[in-house]
Amino acid sequence: MTIRFIPKREKLEKLEREYPDFKPHYGEAIQALFQLSTDLEKAIDQFHLKNGCSRARYLILLVLMHEEGNRLTPHEIAQKLNVTRGNMTGLIDCLKKDGLVKKLEDKTDRRKVWIEMTPKADQYLKKMFPKYFKRLAKFMSVISKDELESLIRISRKLNSAIPAFGDSE
Repeated sequence: MTIRFIPKREKLEKLEREYPDFKPHYGEAIQALFQLSTDLEKAIDQFHLKNGCSRARYLILLVLMHEEGNRLTPHEIAQKLNVTRGNMTGLIDCLKKDGLVKKLEDKTDRRKVWIEMTPKADQYLKKMFPKYFKRLAKFMSVISKDELESLIRISRKLNSAIPAFGDSE
């Protein structure tokens, strides 16, 4: 859920007087970040669904594509995507049903299963990439290269500060 309103400046200034740690531009910035995140996630989800694959399933294929042999264990995929292994099971089963991945038993450890991309998945990605990259270029074209580099730098800096919300004070 995202709040789609801009608080009045005088209300923000009142909050600043009541709470010394609050600055009006903090609220505006966090609102802008939430709005961007929500809208972008929704747009990308819709793009992937229109192209026959959920974003989560696409991300699994992308992770596999970047690995030696195009394969990993479900646990390794879950770690790379920062999700639980339980979430992986259903997604992998759907990809397998669609012929985009196959499950392989490990030759030395029967308990271990490998998830490997199929040629069909490779074809899907090659077909989908031009469409996705065209939209990504259009999206990013509204900012300059310098602004993009600043965005990356600032995003990484803010990401490193997220643990501040875990403080117990």
